[in-house]
Amino acid sequence: MALTASMAEIAVYNMLRDAQHAGIGPGDLAFATKSDIGPWDVAALRTGTARFKMLLIMRCPKKQSVGFQGVFGPKRMEHAYQKGSDKRVVTGEAGLAVHPDSGEIFVSDYDLMGVWERSAYGYSRIDTGSKPRGENPVVDKLNTLFFDNRPGENKSPFQHGGQDDFKPPAGKSHPNLKLSESCAAFREGEMRHLAGIDRIRAYYYEHQLNFPYDHSGNYNGPRGD
Repeated sequence: MALTASMAEIAVYNMLRDAQHAGIGPGDLAFATKSDIGPWDVAALRTGTARFKMLLIMRCPKKQSVGFQGVFGPKRMEHAYQKGSDKRVVTGEAGLAVHPDSGEIFVSDYDLMGVWERSAYGYSRIDTGSKPRGENPVVDKLNTLFFDNRPGENKSPFQHGGQDDFKPPAGKSHPNLKLSESCAAFREGEMRHLAGIDRIRAYYYEHQLNFPYDHSGNYNGPRGD
């Protein structure tokens, strides 16, 4: 029987091998494999949250997309819909997609849930807003802290504000949380993979963070105007 490997499996193997040769440690490589966050980004988020006393939670991108993080650009907000249409553009296998208008290839971006900083009373939430990168000073600052000044490394900067901070206006829906959602948490250098909404909720409660979703994952926080 012939043994075969998919293109995505080959890309994941090459990404992790290159990261190991570049000095990324075994713990960061293992977490990248589990979370599908790029290995250089895992190392940067781990060390950065330790240095800046921050807690950051993000949704894990699609399975095997780790092989393409930083190789292709991350999905941007302007990629969300086809031109002149309300038809959504979604990523497929291994988090890749080709935009039907431009032909641009992109990979699943990192969707922030929320960001907090250490205070005298635990963790204080940083409102990341809903604007895209380049129009959002908070997101731009996070990208400066975690992704800038890393020449020669694969990286996928944040593209927009956190899901917890998004207040949908009237007539608009919220992304909500799937029961099977997986998140990655970086807390002052500690990394945790949270598989399923129950573990995500428990992590929020453990660190006394506001969890704006009901038990089915539906957003129950404040709405916009």
